[in-house]
Amino acid sequence: MIRIGFKKTIAMAVGIMAVTAFLFGIAALRIASADLKPAVSIWIDPQAVNITTSAYHLNDKFNITLWANTYQDANNYAVFTWQITVNFDASLLSVTRAGYTNGSTSEFFMGHSTVPVSPIITSTSVSTGESLVGSDVRPPGNGSLCWVEMQINREPTGNATLTATLDINNTDTFLLNADLNEVTSTKYSAQYNYEVGALDVTPPTIEAVTRSPSDAQISENTPVNVTATITDEVGGSGVKNATVSYTINNSTYADVPMTQSLNSTTWTGIIPGQVNGTTVHFRVIAYDNAGNMATVDGYDSIVYNYSVIPEFAAAILIIMLAALAAMMIAYRKKSMLLS
Repeated sequence: MIRIGFKKTIAMAVGIMAVTAFLFGIAALRIASADLKPAVSIWIDPQAVNITTSAYHLNDKFNITLWANTYQDANNYAVFTWQITVNFDASLLSVTRAGYTNGSTSEFFMGHSTVPVSPIITSTSVSTGESLVGSDVRPPGNGSLCWVEMQINREPTGNATLTATLDINNTDTFLLNADLNEVTSTKYSAQYNYEVGALDVTPPTIEAVTRSPSDAQISENTPVNVTATITDEVGGSGVKNATVSYTINNSTYADVPMTQSLNSTTWTGIIPGQVNGTTVHFRVIAYDNAGNMATVDGYDSIVYNYSVIPEFAAAILIIMLAALAAMMIAYRKKSMLLS
């Protein structure tokens, strides 16, 4: 009886601790969410867009994200509608696209039915918004609203830094409650800074070069896939392009562009199939966006060299090997019988 009572006591204690931990976790998450920005607020992330010419160039693009937080201890605000307008310096930037952060809706209104609004993009601003349907409201909380893709229209020169405000402190940026009254909110604009970065003088790195087929002798008219891992240094200008440059019988080089796999450092190029009796040698060349070039060229490596043979020669070789194997098996059987 004492042992059973002790077990029940332990079980109750564990249960109480689990519930307490769960409630504490919810509270902690709520506090952490509220700490994103002081309530009630709308802001741009990142608050400082700091880029350099080492990594960004004319017509390159970057994204900003708009967020809202309506939670606070004293007054919790339910929201029915939000709208944002971002103003910017057209001599430095332009907007190419904008959209909701959860696909067809914002993350802020995720799980609710909404009336979408197509973004309005001008030379100096971008506006978009979203409303719930019927009497639905979004309980107090925080979440991302939309993303905006911005394009660079001008690069800094000398030691100058180009600066601009991505401004949302305007009457076209607001939150509305269910009565369509504006909820007083703090609006945090962002700062855009584009400065001249350190000169990139380091070429890309070319590694793990392979080809398929990988044999020293390849059948005529067989294309050869050349694959390499190509990267640029951290903070560098990035890999711009790569090429497989090949020569037939040590003649003039021909170039084949390599294609980068999606979201990968793997690049692939295809050398066309060649006729019988030719020898092929290739090298891999890569450039970064600063114009630095890297080359790998293994003159004595089987990876970078192969010869082309007739298709029937490979078939004959297979038949000869099979015949030789059969002869060896027959010889072993005859030896065993004689012994």
